[in-house]
Amino acid sequence: GKVRVLGASNISTARLSAMNADATARELVPFTVIQPGYNLVWRNEYPADLEALALRDGLEVVPYYSLASGFLTGKYAGDDDFVGIRGGSAQRFANPLGWAALPVVKAIADECGATMGQIALAWIAARPAIWAPLASATSRGQVDELIAATKLSLSDDQTARLNAVSIDC
Repeated sequence: GKVRVLGASNISTARLSAMNADATARELVPFTVIQPGYNLVWRNEYPADLEALALRDGLEVVPYYSLASGFLTGKYAGDDDFVGIRGGSAQRFANPLGWAALPVVKAIADECGATMGQIALAWIAARPAIWAPLASATSRGQVDELIAATKLSLSDDQTARLNAVSIDC
């Protein structure tokens, strides 16, 4: 009886649905939080059916890799920039579709007087069922920049342009 909230990470829609149905039938605590990998250029861990389940059941979604290991901040311009552990993680997003998304993110950042990272976070935070995107920072300045993303509101046109380049794997 001490469990109040359950969360799951990297779980399939079918498994989560079955586990929650079983918990409900047994009058146990169901999962209420999920943590998929999800961002503008990598959506395969949070497919449409999992989003639909989250919306239907009121699950809170707290995605990780919200900035694609820094790829969506624009700090990587080419293959030579992917150095170190973070660079190695970010390189997974450096595919033709990922590179094609960056100019759109940059254009919208310029329109908003924001950084590319702020735009990526504002887009993900505005998605249905998203409770809060997770993003890593290595300095106080980065923390301040990430917090500023919470004050951004994207227009319908900007959201549509970002959706158009979003990679739905």
